[in-house]
Amino acid sequence: MRYSARMNASFAAANFDTPSPRFLKSRWVSVAEVVIVLAALVASQWIPWENIAHDVTWRRPLRTGLMALLVIVIVYSFVRRAERLEHMGLSPRQWRQGWGGMALYTLVSLIVLAGLGYWAGRPGLDIAWVGQYLGGLLGQQLALQCFLNNRIFYMGQDLPPTRRITLAVLLSTLAFALLHTPNWWLVALVIPSGLVWTLHFRLHRNLPAVLASHLILGTATMLLLGQGPLLRLRVGWPAWELMRGQ
Repeated sequence: MRYSARMNASFAAANFDTPSPRFLKSRWVSVAEVVIVLAALVASQWIPWENIAHDVTWRRPLRTGLMALLVIVIVYSFVRRAERLEHMGLSPRQWRQGWGGMALYTLVSLIVLAGLGYWAGRPGLDIAWVGQYLGGLLGQQLALQCFLNNRIFYMGQDLPPTRRITLAVLLSTLAFALLHTPNWWLVALVIPSGLVWTLHFRLHRNLPAVLASHLILGTATMLLLGQGPLLRLRVGWPAWELMRGQ
């Protein structure tokens, strides 16, 4: 693939392909970290916590505990890995890279969303929702790119570069899509975006560009389709409840 040569030079410069022996021996620790984080996310999404009178008894503390576990494991992983800002796309010198490609994808996606919204005919946006979405968006991309995408990429250190990148992009996107179940229309929409965002992160490591695209497309999706089949972009138990009520 065209991007393989560029990736070789990029990651060699960042010492991505010179792992320490200690890290190679702890590959299974990375596997365990990924499994724990994904399991905590799935469990927290499927706790029947919304609109339940006795939510404060055990459901809310359980969900809070799962989120705390998720944060602890991710932070521990960053510390164990001695993650640098460059690895997480948080270095300002990386923020000028790849905006053109991301802008083009976002524009094309907006045109597609506008067509779908015209077909669905259910516009409407709760402004308060946008403020709530910002925090979730940041958390999603930090977990998807800085943690999951990077961990899968690191675990494939014995693979050829092209296969290693492809595996990280495909598995990260698959996990990202499955976390949007049972909202299957939303799953179908996030797969192409997940592929583009994770590949863009591997090529350019420009997290702000990915965040900007996610915010624009998420807001447009909620505006154009949120009141229709996308169930206000709900996932997990809240989406299931809405589906049962339809």
